[in-house]
Amino acid sequence: MIIDIPTSLVFLISINFALAVMIAVVGYGRDKSLLAWGAAFGINGLAFAMLTMRGTIPDLLSIVVANTLIASSYALFAAGILSFQNRRIQPWLIWAPVLIILVYFPLLLDDINARVVLLGGISALQNGILLYLLLTNPLPSVGRGEDILKAAMTVGIAVALIRPGAILLGLYQLEGFNAEGIVQTLTFLPITILHVCVATGMLLMQKEYAEWKAKMIASHDELTGLPNRRHFYEQMRLAIDDGKTTGEFGAVILFDLDNFKILNDSHGHSVGDALLRQAAARIRQALGTSGTAARLGGDEFVILLTNLGHEYKATAADARAVAEGISQRLAETYTLDKHNAEQQLVQQISHRCTGSFGIKIFNPLSELPGQILHHADQAMYEAKNRQKGSICLFQS
Repeated sequence: MIIDIPTSLVFLISINFALAVMIAVVGYGRDKSLLAWGAAFGINGLAFAMLTMRGTIPDLLSIVVANTLIASSYALFAAGILSFQNRRIQPWLIWAPVLIILVYFPLLLDDINARVVLLGGISALQNGILLYLLLTNPLPSVGRGEDILKAAMTVGIAVALIRPGAILLGLYQLEGFNAEGIVQTLTFLPITILHVCVATGMLLMQKEYAEWKAKMIASHDELTGLPNRRHFYEQMRLAIDDGKTTGEFGAVILFDLDNFKILNDSHGHSVGDALLRQAAARIRQALGTSGTAARLGGDEFVILLTNLGHEYKATAADARAVAEGISQRLAETYTLDKHNAEQQLVQQISHRCTGSFGIKIFNPLSELPGQILHHADQAMYEAKNRQKGSICLFQS
């Protein structure tokens, strides 16, 4: 099937302007990345509109400016992705292709095939940059929107190279911008489809990440990133339900940071918060994948261990070993930055604190989450009464 190029361009222009308006309306006042993507589609639509006016407006506009705008739209796509990912790279990495078009296209006004080869290479490069940004996304991948974008960029690289490849291999020579043929069809038709896929992927990625973030806020502690009390209780209920099937023991390890109040009172809440963040990171590292850690509030943390077997003594030994590993990491010296009201570093504080641990081994067939946590709390306070930094097992 050979498509009519002018008709295809009108459709492409309409799609771009429609997508620009839709995305801008969704993103206005909410998200800068969506505004950048909306602007990119709008600029792309304007560029193709200028291309269709070739012969009625100066070549400088319909060739140089139009193609510079096409390259600029891809740079804005990259800027939008970087804004969404909340990271930065050197600006020249995404804007250098635009400069190449602006510099070299005036020199190629009389050679359409050379321009097509250069533009195809630049477009493939820009699609590659977008794909790289998606593949190295520091945010968690939480849905299919990002996958749609990755697929679109991969196909975009191939589409961008169709015309340059045919020309360089001597299989095709373009006689004019509106010339029809299978090569032109395989270029402009996929571009239209890809733009719709890109817009869909972007909006879906935004929606999926917003939903994931809302879920994280509801179930995780904002300061440390650990699960919160509510999420921990949910995990305990699931563990008990699972344990009723397997009959295996579980354990809860409850602990707080000794001397935390002294640090907070002496140096302020910002330093105390820094300690809590570092402590949470150490807990995660020491625990690994052997259990679930959560922050209950203040300087109080809790660990849930499940599927520890059917022998009480072995379960208690395993839980104590986990508590000892975490205790050792917590006891290492902390280096904490203290800032003034202008966020300038004024002091580095060295601080040592241990953790006092209470362990409750629970039988999922006969105990409830509230009771289990209460017994672990009793064991923790017995440990503090014995000696700070101690580990105490609850004895029924």
